[in-house]
Amino acid sequence: MKKRILVIFTLILGLFLITSCLSPRDEVKTFDDYGLLSVKSLDQLKKLTKPSTNSGWWRWWDSNKEKASNDSLDGPGAPEAEGSSGTSKTNVQVEGVDESDVVKNDDRYIYIVNYVGLTIVDTETEEVYHHNFPNFSPNEIFLYENYLVMLGTVWEDTGIFYPTEKIAADVEFGRGCFYQYYFFKTIVLDVANPEKPETIREFTADGSYYLQGRMIDNTLYLVLQKNNIYLSKENKVVLPSYSDSAESVTNKPITLDQIKIIGGDDYYYCYTLLVSFNVDEKSAPDVNAYLGYFSLVYSSENNLYATRLAYFNRRNGEKDGYINNDSLNNVYYYPDWHTIIYRFNYQNGKMVYQGKGMVKGELHNQFSMDEYEGVLRVAHTYKNYLTQSWELKSESFVSTFSVKDEKEFEFLASVGGMGIDELIYSVRFDGPLGYIVTFKTIDPLYVVDLTNPEKPIVKSELKSPGVSDYLHMINDKLLLGVGRSTEETSYGATITKGVKVSLFDVSNPNETKEVDILFMEGQYSYTELQYNHKALLTLPSEQIYALPVYCYYADYSEYRQGMYVFDVDVDTQKLNYRGLISHFDYSKPNEPYYYYYSNVIVRGVVIDYKIYTISQSFVAINLLDDNLTHVKYLHLTTDEK
Repeated sequence: MKKRILVIFTLILGLFLITSCLSPRDEVKTFDDYGLLSVKSLDQLKKLTKPSTNSGWWRWWDSNKEKASNDSLDGPGAPEAEGSSGTSKTNVQVEGVDESDVVKNDDRYIYIVNYVGLTIVDTETEEVYHHNFPNFSPNEIFLYENYLVMLGTVWEDTGIFYPTEKIAADVEFGRGCFYQYYFFKTIVLDVANPEKPETIREFTADGSYYLQGRMIDNTLYLVLQKNNIYLSKENKVVLPSYSDSAESVTNKPITLDQIKIIGGDDYYYCYTLLVSFNVDEKSAPDVNAYLGYFSLVYSSENNLYATRLAYFNRRNGEKDGYINNDSLNNVYYYPDWHTIIYRFNYQNGKMVYQGKGMVKGELHNQFSMDEYEGVLRVAHTYKNYLTQSWELKSESFVSTFSVKDEKEFEFLASVGGMGIDELIYSVRFDGPLGYIVTFKTIDPLYVVDLTNPEKPIVKSELKSPGVSDYLHMINDKLLLGVGRSTEETSYGATITKGVKVSLFDVSNPNETKEVDILFMEGQYSYTELQYNHKALLTLPSEQIYALPVYCYYADYSEYRQGMYVFDVDVDTQKLNYRGLISHFDYSKPNEPYYYYYSNVIVRGVVIDYKIYTISQSFVAINLLDDNLTHVKYLHLTTDEK
């Protein structure tokens, strides 16, 4: 009964959130409806944005309550390559395509963003430099040579102290409160002198927040979202605007020819901004806006792919393999979702639209997409629920598209039959092979041969207890899986028994084997790596890996947190546990210790064969020997010596 109530609540909540943002039309929609359309006039934008402000009880704030500087309305129409053998880098999806994170490092310095602001640690002198920025809170960073790019939030007082007439700009999205207004800002620093970094550039997108970003060489690519795009009292639509110190502009509105409409919706509540510029130059940025939203973002070295969900109404009697949801007699309840994938090609530092593709169902995360030799491979799940029993009915697929030529996005083939009545939990594509993990009560690992993208083949299926939430290639013969050990109870529920690290032999695609396991017990234990791949520390040259793990025991009465370090012996195909590095004091087991969030290790890096683990309070230094010998702590808080 509880399971049924949970499923019903999830469906209602999901449908509510979607319908709060857009209102499906009565007519049947097609794939062509979801193209990018040109903007003809401000009146056209106003018609598309006006109703969304009045739909949904949560639209507390409109742009009348934003700053007048919105200006708008009548304005112009596998792991990353190592820096050295003994130095780690951020664990990213595609080698050569950097992703933002809370910690970056080079061969000498560690750059950390936390509640203090920006902290730079010199690992040679062990000096720690703290830098604060007025009204700016950095959230994530990029690093290119001596240029550090901070992505963060600016807040400004609204002058409002009581929420009688004006409510927070983005309070429902966690980006403001009624007395402050938050928006996105990028600061580029020259950190050649870590004691006194020099501000090179400041870029601000008014009323926006950060969705995703990538950096390829010296070019920064940003995907931002701007809500509150309609002035209800003035009956006007807001055009996006930005400020840029390199271009010497303030609140410059984006012109109509820089805006496209993401088709398929009747009403819109936001813009998505695609921004790019070179961090080591002071040329004007390339800024384009799209009325509508994107959700997942994946980037190869050649293209950026952004997705959105699409809902299709289908008539009875259609025999195209899709489940019809329009009939009262239909036994299925869940909507007929598809995913639209938009391709933007990197051309001279710009993101140029090159077409769209579609798959039925939904994608799990960015690893569900991968580009290889001019072919985009996509793993996706098509699902529904039976209305009588609320039983999940689903099937997972891998589909391929040709993206070799300009403006090409041609469907090639699709293979299914995976994860019947299960959902995808992790995906990893590597060369001509794809690895798909689905889960309900047990973890099937599927191997898909994509050597001929026009005839993909499911080569094997390995069933293993538990589930892998993240897959990582060790080499072309070994695959690492990190997730949870699970068991099914007598009443049919699946519970977690602890964090599980699995090593798979994938040398024979026809016969995958689980050859070794590391287990970190605790029913409520988890690791950030289950949902954020950048939490994994990798040093491929030594086959050393580490991940932050949170272990809870005895109904949360006992707790342990730290960085679990292990190595992979590729010859014997064994996982060797090195030890736990923690910023909590476990040396006195008979005395109580207290949980401090500031002591939780969030990341680790390796520089010159020393491992540096990072929390809000400390950087701990340990040797990469068999005992992980502790060297010392470096304090990160300014009030500690």
